[in-house]
Amino acid sequence: SSVSWVSGKVKAVVSTQSTGKTARAENIEKNALGIDSDDYTAWNYVPDCQKSNQKRWKPQQCKIHKNNKRLKKCRCVEQDGMVLTDFVAGLNKPGICTSTRCDEVSIIRDYEYEYNISSGMVVDAYHFPQCQLQNPRKWAPKQCLVGFVQSCWKVNVRTGKRVPQQ
Repeated sequence: SSVSWVSGKVKAVVSTQSTGKTARAENIEKNALGIDSDDYTAWNYVPDCQKSNQKRWKPQQCKIHKNNKRLKKCRCVEQDGMVLTDFVAGLNKPGICTSTRCDEVSIIRDYEYEYNISSGMVVDAYHFPQCQLQNPRKWAPKQCLVGFVQSCWKVNVRTGKRVPQQ
C-alpha cells in the first residue's frame, strides 16, 4: 500500500494488491476537491433583476457552485445593487432579505455588520435587532443602538417599524 499526503492529511490510500482497488483509489484522488483547487472555489453568478423593472435588483442575489447545483450562497443587496452582505450559506432561505421577522432580520444585520467591518468601515453604533424571548419572530417593543451612540425607540412588534412617539 502507498499513502498520498496533502497538507499533512491522508488524501488517498492506494492498495497495490488489486487493480480494482487501485483504480478506485486513483479515481478518488483525481476527483478529490482540495480547498485550494479551482473546482472547489468555482461558483456561477449572474445578477438577478426584478421582472417588472429590469433596472432594479432582486433583494436576494445567489451564486451556485459549478460542480454541485445544490450548493448555494446568497447575499442581500439594495434595489440599486449596493451590496449589504457577502455571499454566505446562511442567507439561502427564499425571501430572507425582505423579511420583517425579527429573527431573520437579526441574521441579516449580523452578516451586514460583518461585511461592513471586513470592508474597513468604522462603525460607531449599530442596531442589532432585539427579539422577544418567548417568540423570536416578534420584535422587542424597545430597540436600541449598540456602541458609542446611545439611542432607543419603540417599534411595532410584528413589523419592526418605528412607532411615532406620542
